[in-house]
Amino acid sequence: MRVKYFLVLVFMACLCIVHAQERRENLFKKNACYFEAFGNAGFYSINYERVIASELKYKITTRLGFSVYPEIFGNGWNSLVLPLEADILFGKKNKFFEIGAGIDFGFSDNIKDRFGIFGLARLGYRSISAKNFLFRVGITPIYWVEKIYSDYYTREKEFRIYPWAGISFGKAF
Repeated sequence: MRVKYFLVLVFMACLCIVHAQERRENLFKKNACYFEAFGNAGFYSINYERVIASELKYKITTRLGFSVYPEIFGNGWNSLVLPLEADILFGKKNKFFEIGAGIDFGFSDNIKDRFGIFGLARLGYRSISAKNFLFRVGITPIYWVEKIYSDYYTREKEFRIYPWAGISFGKAF
């Protein structure tokens, strides 16, 4: 009889431990929306991010954003930039080191360059407060192969890397 009670107690203790782990894991919000100043899309972007894999010491996220640059920014044409990125967050609770890479898709109404693809990287820090306020800061270099026109028919290509940085504010939910 004592063995039965002991087994029941052990089983209940295991259930409590599993339930406590589940609750702790559920405290981390899987979605975020944020504004990024500078960063991967140039001067600004509005982004949505989703955690696609979550373990105790790391999380994997994907991000999709957009940025619109009307002609008034002085470049002579309207532009749209769509950053797509994957990051790995290392840390526990609400403070993380993040590393990631992705692609910016750029569209414009410029005759010579209507479409461009830019590589992007991220090395940064992320903090999420108790009220789910998201703060990010990081180094975000942008790299691409640039077309250089010596005349209308001649195109040369040059690989370029531009050092860049960004800061983000938003909400995790």
